[in-house]
Amino acid sequence: MFHKDGKVISIFLKSIKMNWIVWMKLELFSVGISNIILYQYKYLADEQFSKSNISIGFKILRL
Repeated sequence: MFHKDGKVISIFLKSIKMNWIVWMKLELFSVGISNIILYQYKYLADEQFSKSNISIGFKILRL
């Protein structure tokens, strides 16, 4: 009886581990995408906007 319960627990722990790995991969993926978006925004800001607009943007981001 205990052996079967142990098997169920081990399967449950394996599923938690797999879910955690998938979640971490998704988290890293989303962080990577947000970093790319921020980099592109900074590039566009450097190219298209004046220094005053950039400083106003950074002041807003600090709030």
